[in-house]
Amino acid sequence: MKIRWVLTLVMLGAMTTYAWDRPERVQVPQPLVTFDFGAVRQGQRVAHTFTIHNPLDEGVEISSVECNAPGMTARFRPMVPARTDREITLAWETDKAEGDMAVRAVVQFARGLQPATLVLKGRVSPPVEVLPSRISWFSLYRGEGTQKKLRVVNHDGFPLVVNRLQVQGEHFTASLMPSGQENEALIKLEIPDDLPVGRYQESLVLHTNHPAVSQLRLSVNVLIKEHLHANPEAVDFGRVDRSQLAAKPALGDLLTQTLMVKKRAGAFRITGISTDLPFLTLAPSPSGASAAFRIDVGLVTEKLKPGPIRGTIHVETDDREHPHLVLPVLGSVD
Repeated sequence: MKIRWVLTLVMLGAMTTYAWDRPERVQVPQPLVTFDFGAVRQGQRVAHTFTIHNPLDEGVEISSVECNAPGMTARFRPMVPARTDREITLAWETDKAEGDMAVRAVVQFARGLQPATLVLKGRVSPPVEVLPSRISWFSLYRGEGTQKKLRVVNHDGFPLVVNRLQVQGEHFTASLMPSGQENEALIKLEIPDDLPVGRYQESLVLHTNHPAVSQLRLSVNVLIKEHLHANPEAVDFGRVDRSQLAAKPALGDLLTQTLMVKKRAGAFRITGISTDLPFLTLAPSPSGASAAFRIDVGLVTEKLKPGPIRGTIHVETDDREHPHLVLPVLGSVD
């Protein structure tokens, strides 16, 4: 049994209403309908009305509309009579959103009919926006350094002044650069080339002249890798439910975790692999020399006992600089 979806595109903004004289009609086996609301300011309420047409000779009940974003609501009448239209209005308060966004509502129907997914997408601009993002990620090899430029844009139409940069961390530097635009500031982040291997989660606080955004916190995340390294750096099985595994043994295959051991340049061999956990299986591939190896880490379910999973995997290689890798194994068994 299929339902045909008829979309009436109406955007309700703060000042403007957009309407189409000829509504688009969509009929697909798995309905996924997206409306692009364009660009709005942070805090502006976005609302959009979808019309669902029931072409059947009997009524269809909407059992629920499940929204996935804070501040998002749905308004609808649950019964769609035979050969009749019904509207579903989605509203979204964008005060906590920033950047390119896509929020969705899943429309569930009674009697096991196929659900529909309704999507609102667009760009939400805060008063002061950091481009490309307030979160910066750096992934480097030991001995490498790099830099990145961020644009800080004031959308309120007056000159932006960044009075001070407050670096909260020891693994990057930040400096102001000329931007050439009165409503923008340009910031350069630099990662030095002498950092030790590790992960560093730090931040940068901007102090500005904007009355509503006097301080703006940016996240700076740095990963320094060895030239031969494992990704991920640990195996985490999460929570393992023995009763579910006993009822459905095939679930054990879904718990298998995969490690990649890579070398930045050149090939190497894995000469040995072992673990101190008796319920793990280890399957590396390929068998010869390679620049990258896959290691599948599985569980022998009949050997599992309740309690925490704490152990290590040891990988031996023929690389002179990195002959031995130790990888933590985490999780718990219920």
